[in-house]
Amino acid sequence: MCKPNSLLHATNEVQEVKECIDIATQLSSKVHRSTLACQLIEKECMLLRVNYVKIIAPVKTRWNSNCFMLESILKLKDVLISLTEKDALNNNLLQNVIPSDHQFSLMASLMPVLKKMKIMSDCMSKDTEPVLHHMLTMLYKTDNFLHDHIDMENREIVNAFCKKLSEHLHLATRFNEHGRHNQHYALENLLYPYLRGYMLRHYGIFEEFTRKVINDHLSSDAVSISEKNNHKATQVKMPVGVDECDDLQNIEIEQGNNNHTISQNVPKIEREFESFHAMPRVEEKHKVDVLKWWKKHASTLPLLAQLARNLLCIPAASSCSERVFSASGGNINDKRHSLSTQTAKQMTLIKVNYDLVCPHMTLKIISDAEEALDPPALTPVRTPPKNPIPKA
Repeated sequence: MCKPNSLLHATNEVQEVKECIDIATQLSSKVHRSTLACQLIEKECMLLRVNYVKIIAPVKTRWNSNCFMLESILKLKDVLISLTEKDALNNNLLQNVIPSDHQFSLMASLMPVLKKMKIMSDCMSKDTEPVLHHMLTMLYKTDNFLHDHIDMENREIVNAFCKKLSEHLHLATRFNEHGRHNQHYALENLLYPYLRGYMLRHYGIFEEFTRKVINDHLSSDAVSISEKNNHKATQVKMPVGVDECDDLQNIEIEQGNNNHTISQNVPKIEREFESFHAMPRVEEKHKVDVLKWWKKHASTLPLLAQLARNLLCIPAASSCSERVFSASGGNINDKRHSLSTQTAKQMTLIKVNYDLVCPHMTLKIISDAEEALDPPALTPVRTPPKNPIPKA
């Protein structure tokens, strides 16, 4: 999904937003080309006791660059307004590139929308951790935000921008109804220890999808039992309205099946689902490492753990193709925007495999570096004089 391209189209189709981004881009360009302009802003920051920040230069093919640019300009809002009120500005390079009060107001109104898009891109472009289990909730919340967001100061402009952005992203159709029918997104939402299929319940497809996963991944022991007895294993039909898998026992009683028959015929993956939902729910989602959680429970839930590991290796989006357009190799920020693609890839590779490096190798590298910076003192060597004094 090319989010920068969608943002660019939405920006160009709303005239007021386009003018706001254009004046901000001109200001950024002027400041980056003129040392005198930078000094003028820095001096005014000192007078007003405002922390000076560098205005970020936008790049159309880099993610969130407009968001960073507007955010940096808004931090200097008081300084720039003060410069417009001074007579010295008449002969200054910044005279025609400082936004008006209305444009400053529009920038502030656009920031919540741009930050929401930044959250979306951050989720879909992470380098070193799985995010597939967040896709259903992220797509649902983003689409709802674009439809329901209301700004009181610039209501018509912001609403038009959100509408255009929603049309270009078209989350509902591009992701097949916000991902609810995407096998990978739905299964990871089901296997996430914190949510456990919360979005599937919201869409009313929890029981149907769970049964589909069970039917598609019959365990080897259930298949062998069915072949040995020369009949198909009895499967329990989970009716609509059942909230948790641990209510399966009540369904068995209603259908007249005894516990012994069910334990023989229910596939192993279904029994693992029952055990998974019977476990205490993880309360704080931000502290859940899904890979470590499933590694810890791989001995008790081997089939589900293997399924989770296989899916978590799949990236949420084709971020590699997007990074071709970005010199930083990912999202632009204050630390990464000046890195080359090769350097960013090397640093990512080192970060991912750092724990695999032997400790003695790391210590040797550090020792060699310290020795290069502070070489040991040389031992003085006594040399004989050129004309030795003869002995008497």
